[in-house]
Amino acid sequence: MSQWNQAPTRIQAPPRTEDIKVLRDFVAKLTDIVAIISKDLDFIINGNLDANNIRANSIETKNLKAGSVTADKIEVNELSAITANLGHIISGLIESVQIFGAYIATSQNSYPRAEMSNTENLFRAFRSPYEYVEMAANDNVATAPILKLVVGSSHSYLMQIGNTLNVIGAGGNVTIDGDLTVNLRSEKVNVIGDEVKINNGMSLDSIPWTFGTPANLSELTTQFVTLISYLRATNILA
Repeated sequence: MSQWNQAPTRIQAPPRTEDIKVLRDFVAKLTDIVAIISKDLDFIINGNLDANNIRANSIETKNLKAGSVTADKIEVNELSAITANLGHIISGLIESVQIFGAYIATSQNSYPRAEMSNTENLFRAFRSPYEYVEMAANDNVATAPILKLVVGSSHSYLMQIGNTLNVIGAGGNVTIDGDLTVNLRSEKVNVIGDEVKINNGMSLDSIPWTFGTPANLSELTTQFVTLISYLRATNILA
């Protein structure tokens, strides 16, 4: 029995008659209807409710028990078919998808952590709130992709502007250090600064780059030997 299709939509009122036969027929018919209703109620109450017993669009959300609809009972082609705030997702696997306009971080309010910001268009890797490396599409330092290293108030930048690669130490020093050899190779090498020092602090200003005009070969030889001595002392010349 799947539908209550044997009972009338309305039960007729008792006939106004004193005819015993008519009254007996009414009572017999009424008894059959009550028996049918009793069986259908027993069928539904004991867990035999199915799609054939439910009128289309008759079940509302308020009538569903929380947690009663499980994932294996949901079938949709796209998650967008379910309109809802996904809330706090703590586990699972997302694979072969496209994500747009999202903030992603490896942890929340703790360090170290890495993050990707959709509002600032950058990647950051934090050691602490004041120590991090940042790769940004642009920065207020330059309208070009930039790599920024921050330690407290000291900022260093690596960026390409036009055909020039710039290494900038803002508020600090820039050190290029090698255990063996540091090579600078180019068509031209320019060393620019208010003071230029080499060999653990020896100033190039101490080298006599300008000599007086020698009066004879002996003075020229003396000036040459002096220059060679300074170049060897600063390890510019072996």
